[in-house]
Amino acid sequence: MNLELLLAIDRLPELPSTHCAAAGVFSESRRRQVVLSAGAKARNIGGLDEVSAAGTPGVIGVILLSVPDASEAGKAGFLTGDVIWTIDGKPVRDIQDLMGIRSKSLSAEARA
Repeated sequence: MNLELLLAIDRLPELPSTHCAAAGVFSESRRRQVVLSAGAKARNIGGLDEVSAAGTPGVIGVILLSVPDASEAGKAGFLTGDVIWTIDGKPVRDIQDLMGIRSKSLSAEARA
């Protein structure tokens, strides 16, 4: 091959986008704080490695780190390692969404 041909095909590779319309833009600063909800330890999916491992459609969702069998979450059928993307059709992008949905659900149960 000649040098001109090599230079003509030499270009930066196209990298996959880290933007997903449903998930927003990837951020290294996405909080990875562990919270306790329904007796289970959970945190945001955080990083492209976890997106790949969990099979999420972007940097969205909450991963359950520990779900004791006797916890409310365990009794509801959740397992350690489960990833939550939606609850009752509502998107769960992060811990704040999960806590908000849970709070609304608990207040609705209290009124019933």
